Amino acid sequence: MKNKKGSVIPSAPSAKTPTISKLEDKSRNGGPDKIQKQIKVLIIDDFPQISRAVLRNLKRVGVKQEDVVLAKDGKEGLDRIATEEFDLIITDNQMPNMSGEVMVLRLSDEGKTEIVDKIVLQTGEPFSIMQETKTTLSGRVLDKNGAGEQLTEIAKLLMDGGTIKGWVPKEPKTE
Repeated sequence: MKNKKGSVIPSAPSAKTPTISKLEDKSRNGGPDKIQKQIKVLIIDDFPQISRAVLRNLKRVGVKQEDVVLAKDGKEGLDRIATEEFDLIITDNQMPNMSGEVMVLRLSDEGKTEIVDKIVLQTGEPFSIMQETKTTLSGRVLDKNGAGEQLTEIAKLLMDGGTIKGWVPKEPKTE
């Protein structure tokens, strides 16, 4: 815009455009905020209270509730996997209709490694899991007791643009 003398009049910044001072403030405070990728998560567990506990842990690190899908067993989990894409799949092992272990081995047998690479199996009895399943999941078998910290670590890794392929669980902290 120009005034009567022909000089350019600077326009006021819009509400969407940050002013220079706002940009400078960000750089003085350690740079722009890090943008995290939102991830879509499938939680497969036959106990709603376990699914809710996993969801609470994921929400603590920024996963949005609307980006989480729940399934009550491996069969329903497979149905969801067939129609939706997920960044992370957290499954229980012992469930009616189809266990998490059977679901993992079925996906592996079908050659769906890109899906298997997104699965973390949690169980109350980690020593009962077959070695074939542990190998297929590259060790991503978590003991339900203490798995919350490990699941949030995985979610943060994915939200920061990483992958869980090759992620190895740390031993849970004991008191």
